[in-house]
Amino acid sequence: APLPVARIDFKSGEGSYLESLKNQYEKGAYNNIISKIYSLPSNSAVLHDFLSFLAKKMIELNQSKYLLQLFIENKLTHGTDEMIKVMGLLQEHPQWKGKASEDYKKEIALNILKDYENRIAETDELIDRIVYHLYGLKEEDINIIIKGC
Repeated sequence: APLPVARIDFKSGEGSYLESLKNQYEKGAYNNIISKIYSLPSNSAVLHDFLSFLAKKMIELNQSKYLLQLFIENKLTHGTDEMIKVMGLLQEHPQWKGKASEDYKKEIALNILKDYENRIAETDELIDRIVYHLYGLKEEDINIIIKGC
């Protein structure tokens, strides 16, 4: 039997609603996002566009996480694109100090790494919630799935 996936209604996509979801994601307002997700019909283009946005974010987060791990393990070469990206991530951190020692840089990298691990887990949960909504799963169905993992 075919899977119960609704056809996407591309006419219902509202750019401002999608931008609102993206902004709330960037602010870390995950609980607000989940309630907004469930207020949308499962065939909403906004829902599908937001799912695509989350997938891209997940890739970016995992790539940055990997680079931070390499930096912490001293496996990056100075002057490479990867090291330049890591230094950019470190410099964006609120505790960054201009000429920091290698140990201090690694401490900041560990803090950022922990933050990325949390964001990855939260993004994964949002993706799961959207997929559950797309398939019309109820809370009891979701609980069965979660317990089976």
